[in-house]
Amino acid sequence: SESFVPMAAAAAARPAETVLAPIKESPPLPGFEGPEKTIEIDFVPGVGPADGLRAVTRESWDAILAHAACTILVEHRAPTIDAYVLSESSLFVMSHKLLIKTCGTTTLLLVLPEVLKAAEELGLKVEWLCYSRKDFLFPKHQKFP
Repeated sequence: SESFVPMAAAAAARPAETVLAPIKESPPLPGFEGPEKTIEIDFVPGVGPADGLRAVTRESWDAILAHAACTILVEHRAPTIDAYVLSESSLFVMSHKLLIKTCGTTTLLLVLPEVLKAAEELGLKVEWLCYSRKDFLFPKHQKFP
């Protein structure tokens, strides 16, 4: 696992084209789309392996997040939580809880089937699921779904 590196230092250590490269071609926005989209999932405690969703590999998270058109920039693993700084916000993974926040024109809902599939493969059962978002500044520039 990588050691924690402050975001500015991580960005400075990467070539500019890696940090600034667009994930997908899309029409230019008239400004930054800041309101976040959030998926929060609680899994039934005591069901599945003790490390629960934390057993999902970095490579699997990379593949899952590709569906939302965002990437992991920085990863930090602590005793009870894995935190990821994404190109479009954040991902927090605990044994029986997941929180993904994205902004911009990400397609966050497209990760949901992939996350649920990974959880099912681990024997986890969903206890509660919530998707939320604020009003978009540029709704016509959002991609479906």
